[in-house]
Amino acid sequence: MQKRLESRFGPVHCSDGAHVGNVKPTINQIVTNLKNEVLFGKTYLGIAKGLAGADPVVLSTSRTFFGLTLEACLQMSQMFAAKLYDKTSGAVTVKSLLDAAQSQAGMFKHGTPQEVSEAVKEAETRIAALVPILKSVQDRRNQALAHLDPRTVTNPAALDVNAKLTLADLEKVFAETGAILNEFSRLWQDTRNIARRVFLVYCSKPVIIARVLCFISQTL
Repeated sequence: MQKRLESRFGPVHCSDGAHVGNVKPTINQIVTNLKNEVLFGKTYLGIAKGLAGADPVVLSTSRTFFGLTLEACLQMSQMFAAKLYDKTSGAVTVKSLLDAAQSQAGMFKHGTPQEVSEAVKEAETRIAALVPILKSVQDRRNQALAHLDPRTVTNPAALDVNAKLTLADLEKVFAETGAILNEFSRLWQDTRNIARRVFLVYCSKPVIIARVLCFISQTL
């Protein structure tokens, strides 16, 4: 039985029971898609920061709309951070990129196998420093965002205590991950993601975000 699915990646065709275990994305595909995850995560976070710092007078024009938008953006930014370091078997993550780079070090056109190996080690060091933050992200993902844990239902305040997370923590995850991806992008095809950085700087402006969302709320 054929199914047609529509997503942000375009039409997807699949069959019931389709086996995808042997599918192996190329390094370029992995880097490109992980960069997109960082882009979306940082954008959601930028919107949330913009709303949090917006003029209260503007926010008061539609408190429910802005409040729900802020909460949704915070949740989505956490989900994208969690996806980057997902531990689900077979998921495309930063770790799977490092594994692929290590096993295919000789295929990089703009770096020697030694340089690729050093990039992997540097990435592992960066990731190690993120472990406490990533644990909080995963706990929030597993207990409240992707799944509703009974413990969260009975005592929601406990999650804030046991899985503390700040905007700065999420910014660090995206910044460090972006640096890792840019390095492997450079080694693979000698390119970096400059244009999107400019877009994200624009999107992080509180006044711009507040005005745009205020206009949207008034047209609903």
